[in-house]
Amino acid sequence: MNKCLTILMALLFATLSLSGCIGGNEFDTTDLDQQIIDLQNANDELNETILEKSSENLELQQQISMLNLSIDEKDTLLESYNSSVFLLERAILEFELNISSLRNQITDIENTRDSLIETLTNTNSTLADIQSQLHDSNTTLEILEELLNEREENINNWKLSFEDNLDSLEFLDLSGLDFSGLNLTNSVLNNANLSHSNLSGVDLTGSELINVRAMNLVGCPAILPSDWKCVNFNLVGPTANLNGADLSNGQLDYVSMADAELKNANLVGANLSNAN
Repeated sequence: MNKCLTILMALLFATLSLSGCIGGNEFDTTDLDQQIIDLQNANDELNETILEKSSENLELQQQISMLNLSIDEKDTLLESYNSSVFLLERAILEFELNISSLRNQITDIENTRDSLIETLTNTNSTLADIQSQLHDSNTTLEILEELLNEREENINNWKLSFEDNLDSLEFLDLSGLDFSGLNLTNSVLNNANLSHSNLSGVDLTGSELINVRAMNLVGCPAILPSDWKCVNFNLVGPTANLNGADLSNGQLDYVSMADAELKNANLVGANLSNAN
């Protein structure tokens, strides 16, 4: 619209110039001047209208942006609601399954109850008989507890006696026994069989182990005499009886196996560097 007004005003100015040239000084330009003023006023009004429309357009664009944001937020809320509905439906399904399971359990319990009622109805046992049986059971339990205490006391006494008589363990078959935590320092175990025994935490400092057979132990001793070593849960040392022992991949470096019996022993992959 500004472009059209500019062209129109240019034509008026051109006409005015031509009229001046044609009519000389006698040509009256009052009407043209008024028309120019009117056109300028109209142009100013149009410019104001354009500014107002631009402002309104900007406001409309902002409103559209806000509406778009509102739509996005509603879409997000809708997705959240849909997700919540899905979770609720799953929860309802699980509750229904739980209810079904509980009903089945109730049915089973009712059947069991009916069976018990029938059993109680058909039995000839009286409450007095049941109380008598309960009394007898309690008496038996007390007797068993006393026996258990006696056995535990006997075991403790045996351990104390065992520790006090370590010099009498030669040639004994001690296989499969639990020696865990015992102090066996300076004990004499020559020719004894300790295979499959539990030697966890045992102190064998200064013990004599000539021809001892200790294979497939449950646990290795905490301390061994010098030149002795626990390899693959087997006691390895001078004169040890290792017939049939599994020493495969064992660390036997610097171990003394002088006069040890190794018939059918498995030494595949064992480290024998500097072994004697």
